[in-house]
Amino acid sequence: MDGALVETEGLKSLSYAHAAELQPDLGEAEVVDAFKDFVCRSCRDVATGLLRHFGLEEAARSQMAEFGVKTPWQAYVLVRLHIYDALLSDWSLIFTHRYPHNIALLHDLRDTGYRTELSTMWHTEQARHVMSILGLTDAFNAIATRDDVENGKPDPEIDLLVAHELRVSPEDCLVIEDSPAGGAAALAAGRDASAVTTALTRQKFRDTDL
Repeated sequence: MDGALVETEGLKSLSYAHAAELQPDLGEAEVVDAFKDFVCRSCRDVATGLLRHFGLEEAARSQMAEFGVKTPWQAYVLVRLHIYDALLSDWSLIFTHRYPHNIALLHDLRDTGYRTELSTMWHTEQARHVMSILGLTDAFNAIATRDDVENGKPDPEIDLLVAHELRVSPEDCLVIEDSPAGGAAALAAGRDASAVTTALTRQKFRDTDL
């Protein structure tokens, strides 16, 4: 979903940047740039990586009691989710960030009779909210979100799950991905993959051998 149907990775990076105000002298641009290394990763992976990269563990640890959590990354994620939910509540913002060509391709595939699936590292509630805004509530034969798997991309678990739900072999599937983590997950699941890169992910793809 992120980076393939709607460009919300940019909004997500901003939410992590604003949450990083745990350290007042840290610049927004620095966090946004560092976020590129974690596109399509789970919240835990992103939060843990950014906390370590910028040395924010102690600042996040000071908020653990307030949020009733046991780890610094969980406190950081809760601060960030509050900011991100506010961004997602703006329907016009989501709609203007859609990728109309990719959405048109999705509809064309559906009309041709292909089965379609969505595998996203978003949580179910967020994914369904955005699908509703984009008019894609009934666009998929199968949907898997971060809530359905133990391991996030680049682990192939979510790709194997949706293939199972469609009752097709992984090698009979084509995955459209915007991030190296997503592309690696697709290939690890034995599927073909096509990369549709964004400003956040383009250079990261070029730096890999995917």
